[in-house]
Amino acid sequence: MRHNLDKFKLHWRERLDSWTEAHQGAIEKKYAQSFWADFLACFGVSAARMDLFEQDARRASTGNTGYIDLFWPSVVIGEAKKPGVDLQLAVDQARDYLQGGSVSATEQPRYIIASDFETFRLIRLGAPEQRFDVTFPLGEVTDHVDELKFLGVRRVHDPQGGAGRLH
Repeated sequence: MRHNLDKFKLHWRERLDSWTEAHQGAIEKKYAQSFWADFLACFGVSAARMDLFEQDARRASTGNTGYIDLFWPSVVIGEAKKPGVDLQLAVDQARDYLQGGSVSATEQPRYIIASDFETFRLIRLGAPEQRFDVTFPLGEVTDHVDELKFLGVRRVHDPQGGAGRLH
């Protein structure tokens, strides 16, 4: 995972620098899915195969339907913003979707992750003794592998003798 995260941060740092040089806009809409897919791939997760992007959900604040950038039921909800946007806005948006009624009680994730491509904010939900809220720059993503390891895919033993199922 650490090796994959090292490659991820170098690749995305180069992309961010090139966007800045080119004065490129609309980064969130253009690149959020590939950013999340590359990030999850560091942990062995094929986000596209699992259909984790652009999930319809109702917002509690307005009742309107929107799209969750990244949603892995019972695991994580993620929102991306363009560089420089306050990540609290992304966290608030994720919470708004979670409280909007489209996400069932069994689908409620344990984590919220927000990013503006340059910075991550990771929040562990749940019982007070389990909770944490950590913010770190892209360049330090490898240093936070312990907090992020929940994203790692593991096989669960299949008593029928099969290869097991993803868990």
